[in-house]
Amino acid sequence: IMQKIRVLTLEINHEKNLLEKKLRWIDPDIILESMQKIIGCRAINARSFAIKGRQYDVWFDDEFLAHASIPTFLLDEKTQYPSLLMGNLLFACANDDGSTAGLQQDDIFLLSRYVDDNFTALRYYLQNGKNLW
Repeated sequence: IMQKIRVLTLEINHEKNLLEKKLRWIDPDIILESMQKIIGCRAINARSFAIKGRQYDVWFDDEFLAHASIPTFLLDEKTQYPSLLMGNLLFACANDDGSTAGLQQDDIFLLSRYVDDNFTALRYYLQNGKNLW
């Protein structure tokens, strides 16, 4: 039996009108279905990014523009042309072969802080139409 893999999610709580970070365990045998359920969509896509030299993947709704989602993340936030991601997000690692892998404790710490900092950058970007940096 394969072990479940640990991921970090950023989910919109519509009732409380806030973003929540959650640790979730997903079954590697039904990874795509699990991601679709958490993110709340059919078509998912991923982008890679690095924190302190470590590679991570962020998974998101590939059709977020059609779903009129709420902006939740700013990718490439330190570049001239950042990408805005919307809706629920899922963060994971990738193995050497490119398959999705779970997060270790230090990954969770790094990602959690990064998501918090990113939210500050996102708010600034939305208010000012330009980067914080």
